[in-house]
Amino acid sequence: MPARSRSRNLRLTVTGSGYDSLGSPQLQFYSVQEGPTEECHDFVGNRAGANGFDKRTNDRTFPYFHGTWILGGVLRIQLNQLPAYSMNPEAPDPLTNYGTLSALQLNNLAWKVLADTNPNAPDVSLPTFFGELKDLPSLVRDWGGDLLKKVAKGHLSWRWAVKPMMGDIRKLCDFSENIERRYRELEHLRDGNGLKRRVGLGSDNSVGAWTSPSVINSNYITVNARSRTTHQMKMWGTVCYKVAPGFTIPRSYSPELLSLARRLTYGITSHELLATAWELTPWSWFADWFLGIGDTIAATNNTVPLTRTRPCVMRTLSAEKEFEITNLPTALFSYTGRPWGKRTRLERYVVAPTLPFSLSLPLFDGGKWSVLASLAALRK
Repeated sequence: MPARSRSRNLRLTVTGSGYDSLGSPQLQFYSVQEGPTEECHDFVGNRAGANGFDKRTNDRTFPYFHGTWILGGVLRIQLNQLPAYSMNPEAPDPLTNYGTLSALQLNNLAWKVLADTNPNAPDVSLPTFFGELKDLPSLVRDWGGDLLKKVAKGHLSWRWAVKPMMGDIRKLCDFSENIERRYRELEHLRDGNGLKRRVGLGSDNSVGAWTSPSVINSNYITVNARSRTTHQMKMWGTVCYKVAPGFTIPRSYSPELLSLARRLTYGITSHELLATAWELTPWSWFADWFLGIGDTIAATNNTVPLTRTRPCVMRTLSAEKEFEITNLPTALFSYTGRPWGKRTRLERYVVAPTLPFSLSLPLFDGGKWSVLASLAALRK
């Protein structure tokens, strides 16, 4: 399956002029190239399978200045679509902000994709739901103490007990809709069509601060502008499931198929007992910050034997650099167009877990720090 690289330059040349009665020569022409360039790295063949993919786009535009300055009845300076050709409007490569995905990161993401898309995973796990009911009274009731402990206990109760249980109860109330959807999925699998699943893996949108104004044009007139860069990232995963050879899903409208749909919807399976045992293990939630045992258990649920094909992780990265012109020398001059640049990357990785668990050393975010702070407050 040979690799292939392609590129094309879609930039257009734009020309303008500047006239200076004291210059030599007095009239000069200047050109810039604006618009996108594209670069693509992919593979030839294997149309039915999954292939790596990397597409990069680099786009930019310039400002153009116009105006006439007459001094003492004599034409002194005249600008006719003069481009700010000495400036660099291009945005940085977004990889400088987000970095490349390592083999360990791809392994962790592969487990996440398989866990969150597995058709055998329950909508709500009844074994876990009832197993955690015994802890709810002690988590929710207030045993007194100082205000700090009350706040900390309330935060942990909401995050780990009340909020998840509200979600489970809401799903239980939609039992007929959930079972019907699962029933149709089993029919789809039985007919050999396969199930294509997609799951979000995170996103980011960070806006940088404005820089101090700097010179973007010094020919004929001096123009200052400030700039800022916005980074965006969106990541998702896809995989296709098919029934494993040798297994037959019950026919439509049969009690067996309806029973199977119910058991899968509510996790009434032997594999879900293993998941429940892990969820009820003390501090299992903390261990999953470092060892994705919960994801591994969910991903390996094979109550209905399925094969996984074309598992992929994809992400879109972009860095957009925008400018704001802070001054023009006089009201005699104006500009059209805009100084602007944007780089984008579209990446696809073919993934498969190579390690038994997803291993990570998490950089604690605000949510994790809040949990640790609440635990520390209760400990004191």
